[in-house]
Amino acid sequence: MQQLFQCNRCGAQNYVGQPYCWHCQSKLQYNCPNCRSPIEPVMINCPYCNAQLNFQIPTQYQYPNIPTDSGEYKQQPKKKGMSTWNQIELVSGIVALVLGIFGSIMSIKDYGYIQPRLYIALAYGIGMILYVVLARKK
Repeated sequence: MQQLFQCNRCGAQNYVGQPYCWHCQSKLQYNCPNCRSPIEPVMINCPYCNAQLNFQIPTQYQYPNIPTDSGEYKQQPKKKGMSTWNQIELVSGIVALVLGIFGSIMSIKDYGYIQPRLYIALAYGIGMILYVVLARKK
């Protein structure tokens, strides 16, 4: 079981090893249990007194499942919608696809065939759109 400790700023309970408070998002201050010097939670030994640190580093940061004043448990909120990065990927894929289609039409009109460099734009656009759509299904 992971150890809990209080945030110095807001008093919320956090798992040992988290870099930021889940409640107020402030950077958490860790101190050496031996000499009380400020340290990072990923350190193995204290750089000041060389004491061995036994912090359990969580593999995934989450809210502690602790009761509130009303007796209810805080649940980790579910993310809604697409992340900003996925939105950027989707827009860039759509732009590349539209430009590839427009370029292909102009190329056929001018030369009678699609120039090979336009296949790259079409493939990139289709690939990015498929990537974002398939990533959302996970």
